[in-house]
Amino acid sequence: MLRTLRFLAWLGYWVLCTSGTSIAQTIQLPLLLAGDLLLVSAEIDHQCGWLILDTGAPGLVLNGAHFRAARSGRAEEALVDVHGQHFVPNWKSVREVQLGTLHLEGHDQARVLDLGNLEDLKGEKILCLLGWSVLKDYAWMLDLKAETLHLFSLDRRGKLVES
Repeated sequence: MLRTLRFLAWLGYWVLCTSGTSIAQTIQLPLLLAGDLLLVSAEIDHQCGWLILDTGAPGLVLNGAHFRAARSGRAEEALVDVHGQHFVPNWKSVREVQLGTLHLEGHDQARVLDLGNLEDLKGEKILCLLGWSVLKDYAWMLDLKAETLHLFSLDRRGKLVES
């Protein structure tokens, strides 16, 4: 499995680099492989820690151990966890999300859930889960061997931004 992922990462990089497209807007973020989780160093509202890349998460999901909710959720905002349990998340405004040199904007409202069990399990300060929708304006390439996440800027049509 890991060999296949490495090959796909190499293949994606090769296609991007040999497509004749000059990729000037590339962001490289170091990854921490914590068991089966991919962690990226982050700063959210002046708090430093790790976020978990979770393509199944609904946007930005803050850890209630580090962020206090500003408003209670409503019944129509209910989510279902991996065990099939329904729950209503609380919400908080987020002013600033920084991933390396990438400054994310437009994610004013984030869900707040207790992620303390993940934090205890991994022994790291987990700030949040980062869902696919937060980084949907970027093509992702995971290089697990080099423990790096490469983000390539996309235009509105989903094409790589050329220099």
